Amino acid sequence: MEGLAPPLEALIHLKFGLESGVSVRTAIQKYAETRSEFSQHLNLLVSHYDKQRSLLDFKRKEPSGSVYRSAVVDVVIAALSGQPVLERIQALELEVMQAAQAEIDTYIKVLPYKLMVPLFLFQVPAFLLLLLGPILLSVLKSIGE
Repeated sequence: MEGLAPPLEALIHLKFGLESGVSVRTAIQKYAETRSEFSQHLNLLVSHYDKQRSLLDFKRKEPSGSVYRSAVVDVVIAALSGQPVLERIQALELEVMQAAQAEIDTYIKVLPYKLMVPLFLFQVPAFLLLLLGPILLSVLKSIGE
């Protein structure tokens, strides 16, 4: 799952884990094996839960991230508290996928304009040199005679 947004990757791991019949704790520990920053953050959340520390305090101390990271943390807190979360995970996964698709679409719309910069900087001058080079040579030869 190289290149996925961390919240989406976490949601996929959680969903797959829950659908496979493992606990949220086990799914997060399995996800923590990926060694990403967000997986380590969720693993730390589980360890706070295991030590019976306040998860709300953990959430307040959480570094500011995207809205989707906060939503995943909320889902994990709810799951660790014993609430059913599979439907929330599925809905959040769909929302994150739609947001990623919208970001990709925006990038693709701007891409042709960004690609015109090298065209104008390198190819157009070379084309003009090929087009006007022989004309300039003939003008310079006629001036020299």
